[in-house]
Amino acid sequence: MAVSFSIIIPVYNTERYLKTCIDTLIIQLQKDDEVVLINDGSTDNSGKICTEIVNQNEKNFRYIQQQNRGLSATRNVGIKKAQKEYLLFIDSDDEVKQDYLSVLREKLTERNDIDVLMFGYETFPNGRVFYPGFSEGIKKTQYELFSGNQSINRNNDFSFSWRFAIRRSYIMSKNLFFDEDVFLGEDYLFNAKVLLSGGLVYVMRKSLYRYRIDNNESIMRKKIKPDLEARLSVQYTKKLEIIEQYGLHSVPGWDFDFSWYYITAFRDMLLRNLYNSSEQDKIKGLRRILSLPLISDNYRIIGTRYWKYSKRAALFHFCCKHRVFLQYIDYKMWKKI
Repeated sequence: MAVSFSIIIPVYNTERYLKTCIDTLIIQLQKDDEVVLINDGSTDNSGKICTEIVNQNEKNFRYIQQQNRGLSATRNVGIKKAQKEYLLFIDSDDEVKQDYLSVLREKLTERNDIDVLMFGYETFPNGRVFYPGFSEGIKKTQYELFSGNQSINRNNDFSFSWRFAIRRSYIMSKNLFFDEDVFLGEDYLFNAKVLLSGGLVYVMRKSLYRYRIDNNESIMRKKIKPDLEARLSVQYTKKLEIIEQYGLHSVPGWDFDFSWYYITAFRDMLLRNLYNSSEQDKIKGLRRILSLPLISDNYRIIGTRYWKYSKRAALFHFCCKHRVFLQYIDYKMWKKI
């Protein structure tokens, strides 16, 4: 029997991209596949576009309209409403490649014991391709998955839920859902649980998904992100719980990889947010940010290892770590480090 997919697409104010997203998918659908479109309280024309798409493709599409609840809650609605064998997630401003479903269907039919299939992606419009940092093939244990990969966090291997096909019965039996208390970086928490809860994982070094990086309305790309410090702090606490739950501290290189990722990704995100904000006392803001546990804890773990990088970068890290000479730091001068 052919593998069937429930493809969950949350929609929020993506009228510019939604139809193109669906067009790349619709020609690949088979009769037993379903697409669950969930309009999460859009205020633009996304709802109208969803309705038109569903009316034209009633056999494969289901439409849910709700008040705005956020990405995690919306995806959870999709998981609970899904009826097919495997779940896929697509963001409504992204696209899929022309062999997306056929490649997944072929592999999951060939190996019908796979619970989680992980694949690569391409960013567009720049065309960069990213493959999983894990070696290709079946992974039966945590050791097999992590062997040889000490840049899991820096490679974003846990970061995007749309790079997985997941057996729905596995999700339901393990009670794996998105954390609705997290509104930034929610994929990481879900993906870690999916990969580490004992399912049979297959890693495919093939790019099947196209991730848009020029949508300036995306929450990850907005110049000012309200409540960013609070949201990142909640996310950080939840990640520490995941690390403890699955014993990730015992994975070779994990602590440094995780800490370096936080320092170079989220510290910089917080500093950009500060410098783009209307906050007048930037020095006070710098001290507040650099005192957050998600920054100070990880600088403590890194220790002095940042000195192996360029002198300019090392000086910047030193000032941030020890919160000194902040009056001389203009982040706009350092952002290319």
